Amino acid sequence: MYKRQGRLYALTGTKTKNWDKRAEALYKGGLLLYRSGRREEALKAFEQAAGDGNNLLYAELAQKRLEQLKE
Repeated sequence: MYKRQGRLYALTGTKTKNWDKRAEALYKGGLLLYRSGRREEALKAFEQAAGDGNNLLYAELAQKRLEQLKE
């Protein structure tokens, strides 16, 4: 269940470049993918979210999560 939902969030965030909720979708997708055991997919979603300047809150949250996972 987590993997499927995580992939949907991440796909939505990936396909919609100029959407103000893109970073949020990618971040939440990353969380769900990580919880389902899909670490590499989660890292990719977090990296995309961290690079999105449209929503600085979720971009910052994604950056913090990346730092935690890379320790």
